Amino acid sequence: MALAAWTKSKAKVGTSTATVGTVTTLIGPNSTLDNPTPRVGIDLASRLYAGFNQVAHLYLIYYGYQDIDWAQAQYAALQTGLATGDSAARNNCQTESTCWGASSWVNAAGDGIILSTVSPWGKSDPNHSSGTLEAHEYSHTIQQIQMRGTAYNYWNLPRWLLEGGAEFSQAAAVYYASYDAYLAERQRDTGELIHNATYSEAWFNAYLGPSTSPSWAPWETYPQWRIYDVGFLVSEIFSAIKGPDVIMQMYKDVAGGKNFETVFAETFGMSWADAVPILSRALAKEVA
Repeated sequence: MALAAWTKSKAKVGTSTATVGTVTTLIGPNSTLDNPTPRVGIDLASRLYAGFNQVAHLYLIYYGYQDIDWAQAQYAALQTGLATGDSAARNNCQTESTCWGASSWVNAAGDGIILSTVSPWGKSDPNHSSGTLEAHEYSHTIQQIQMRGTAYNYWNLPRWLLEGGAEFSQAAAVYYASYDAYLAERQRDTGELIHNATYSEAWFNAYLGPSTSPSWAPWETYPQWRIYDVGFLVSEIFSAIKGPDVIMQMYKDVAGGKNFETVFAETFGMSWADAVPILSRALAKEVA
């Protein structure tokens, strides 16, 4: 599955042109970038999802612990129509030693906003320094903009598809030219699952099985990283079968008024209820 998903992603990135709009980079007065070329990861993710609506203007706000208030002020000036309160910047950087997060939004004007922390240790961290962080967060803006102006949002799809889809996208986009590099990123992302007896077929069946109604409550009882690593592997399977476009197409189709189960059945030719046991067996075998 990994090779098939990577091969189809390589073909898409390699034959596509980035369609992201104007990119404005804002850097805190006391901050320096972990990744000196943030546009690279963004352009690669844009190429992975060429053909889907993308933001006309993207704002990248980079900041360290000393620049939280500055970052919040930049965000507040751009966040028209967003109801995330006064703590968006601090949520990513709650203490100096845990200043590690990133987050993204599309505002009422249709502009993308990415808040990303920087730190001394981030400069040697593969995610913060390679472009995968930017590719991940930019993928979220593409997910969101498919639903702009509709009565639906990403809550109408599984939480593991939101984060896992972006996690797969960062690997498939940034490492499209090298399968070995893709596998190394895949290992970094999913390593907690490998050779761990907890993650059996029954476990995956329970994790994937909850109703996908507009509630993420069923996944709140699990370790948070499972929405990333399990979601990565499921997104990889989807992409191996249908190509990477399938991830974003599901967001677009749900935005058109269908629920996830209907969209899945129309896309893959079987019900979600029937697919879950098949996926669970495949995942258990993959991580055994």
